[in-house]
Amino acid sequence: MSIQLQRKPGTALAQTLHIRAHALSADVSAAEGGGDEGPSPHDLYDAALGACKALTVMWFAKQKGFAVDEVTTTVERAA
Repeated sequence: MSIQLQRKPGTALAQTLHIRAHALSADVSAAEGGGDEGPSPHDLYDAALGACKALTVMWFAKQKGFAVDEVTTTVERAA
């Protein structure tokens, strides 16, 4: 599997990420020189870690036959 990134036309720094059939935008805030076209790479990284933990809990519960209706995950990062 490959992940492709391409600069978003007409933006200072924003990137369009292509993952399988999905397209996402990544950028940095205006204060950092971007246009805030999407989450920053650090935001995406933190979100990926949170999603990994939540999906792992749900997958494990499913494998063991445990009834889990919902998992809510919050990731806090120092500014």
